[in-house]
Amino acid sequence: MTAEDPMMVGAATVFVVTDIAKSTEHYRDVLGFTVTFEYGTPTFYVCLCRDEVALHLLSGSQTSRLGEGAHEVDLGTNIDSQLS
Repeated sequence: MTAEDPMMVGAATVFVVTDIAKSTEHYRDVLGFTVTFEYGTPTFYVCLCRDEVALHLLSGSQTSRLGEGAHEVDLGTNIDSQLS
């Protein structure tokens, strides 16, 4: 693997949800995920993990992508240094 080919070290699906509190409770209490971080006051972004799965929730009030999702990939490096 070269500097031009950074290793991917993680990935998470991002779901846009209408009620972040209820969605967080469902994934945590019903499906057994653990909340690893929450962002914002009031909270509008949450990361949950279970086993090898990371799931991010984004409040629909913070985006125009309601009903859509995304996928986040962590390259494990500072990507800005790769682009300079």
